[in-house]
Amino acid sequence: MGRVSLEFPGKPVFTCPFPVRITDINYAGHMGMDIVLGLAHDIRLKYFQSIGYKNELVVGDSIGIVTTDAEIVFKAEIFYEDSLEAVMAFSDFNKYGFDIHYIIKKGPTGIEAIQLKTGIVFFDIQKRQVSPIPESFMKKIT
Repeated sequence: MGRVSLEFPGKPVFTCPFPVRITDINYAGHMGMDIVLGLAHDIRLKYFQSIGYKNELVVGDSIGIVTTDAEIVFKAEIFYEDSLEAVMAFSDFNKYGFDIHYIIKKGPTGIEAIQLKTGIVFFDIQKRQVSPIPESFMKKIT
């Protein structure tokens, strides 16, 4: 089976630091994939808050986002008490959503530890269906 390969697109739109908590470490003594998806959620939420949203549930009239897929590539192990820096960028916009790319780097060394991509779509929570990206959201990110 071939390895997943992710390419970080263009210029980062957001960067933030993260500590590694003891609860982020699995029985093998390093961070596992299940935690990485939670990190992506935290990073994404911090970005949404930085552009004026309280959370990801309402970015338009009853419109929020849902994650549709994810790809994770480990480049280096992450251990308890490592400090991390997350870098985020967007790609592949369509009528209903786009991809979010993340690079997780280790502390002051800047070693790339994780590459991650999540696909998101906008979702009308009341109608329970996919929705076009709200214009108000696009104005905030462009």
